[in-house]
Amino acid sequence: MPTVIDSLIIEIGLDPKNLTENQQKAVEGFRKAQAEADQSARSIEASGKRAETFFTGMRNEALGL
Repeated sequence: MPTVIDSLIIEIGLDPKNLTENQQKAVEGFRKAQAEADQSARSIEASGKRAETFFTGMRNEALGL
């Protein structure tokens, strides 16, 4: 007599191969999103440094007057 789990495996067709493939796709998607976030963070940081340099120069010019 099949158990509930046996019935689920037979009726739903649970296949660990598909689970592993989808898990790998999810991990790849996460790594891609993480790389894009890192790139965006570096870009924002560089923009902040340029703004800091600009305002420091403006302050020094104003103090020089």
